[in-house]
Amino acid sequence: MTDPAERLSLRATALRASDPQAAGLRDGSAIGRFLRRPAEAVDLDGFVARLEARRIRLRLDALAPAAVDPALAGRLRGALGDVLARTASPEAVAGRPCPWDPPCAFEALFRKQGRMTAGTDFPSPWVIAVTPRRGCLDVALTVFGIAREWAPAAAEALVEACRRIDWRAAAGVFVPAMQVLDRRVEDAWLPDLPAGTGLELDFVSPLVISGGDPREAPAAAFTSLGLRLEGLARWHGLTLAPVDWRAVAAAAQALDWTWSEVDAIRWQRGSRRQDRWIGMTGVTGRLHVGGAPDALARLGPLLRLGTLTHVGADVSFGCGRYRIVPDADAASASLARS
Repeated sequence: MTDPAERLSLRATALRASDPQAAGLRDGSAIGRFLRRPAEAVDLDGFVARLEARRIRLRLDALAPAAVDPALAGRLRGALGDVLARTASPEAVAGRPCPWDPPCAFEALFRKQGRMTAGTDFPSPWVIAVTPRRGCLDVALTVFGIAREWAPAAAEALVEACRRIDWRAAAGVFVPAMQVLDRRVEDAWLPDLPAGTGLELDFVSPLVISGGDPREAPAAAFTSLGLRLEGLARWHGLTLAPVDWRAVAAAAQALDWTWSEVDAIRWQRGSRRQDRWIGMTGVTGRLHVGGAPDALARLGPLLRLGTLTHVGADVSFGCGRYRIVPDADAASASLARS
């Protein structure tokens, strides 16, 4: 566990590195320049220490039944974009850099910021999640790096986005009118890894792997995570250039990945750009990760980062979210020995 004083020191360092005013982010073009010109190179452990995330959480009364709809997070994403576009500059809505000082929230959170590599855009600096909780529904938007400065605007927009959802259609049963019981904006922290020689990843939203079946090659969700993490590091003014991604991939391939309690899920999401419905397939369940301790240790930072950033494909639609839990068999053996 990180010492509290050390954690505060690391947070202060990260805040200085990703402060928009310090970086001179006076308009939308400056955001693009910030992403393309990282100020510091770090390894995965360094990114773990420097990652900054702010979570906006709404608790909606009696709407837990809507969590069964795997398309819900995607509809919330679309509604959020529509709300932010209403208060955005005409330039940002048209896909050009926002000229306002400071830039509008749509510029920071939704407008494409260009290519990070020849075939990869910079990722959006946020993820969305829905979680049933004691009959209620938690809707959470987590924003990263400099995008945290637009969290207040995002919080207001998220409430309005929830008002635009057809909750009865999402739940498939009668539910009361949407009511926000609570709204909080708080820092989000990475979890520590449980002690032991193995752990489990509890996927609570569908894991999707482009061109593959997550049940057959789950490690691909992590061996392909490099570009996404590099993109999110850029939102912190960082680059992961020192990381040996081949060694990380080798460590992932050396581990044992075994599913349990797995469910295949199919749904459709709408694409405005393509003007059609797109079929989606993913899996939820528990993924046991075990094997050589050194390989697990090398992959540890990646596993921790993924709890906040999500993994696999279509993460901007709420996919690929998991919790890290102790390995059930290892925990049982430990109890038996005690």
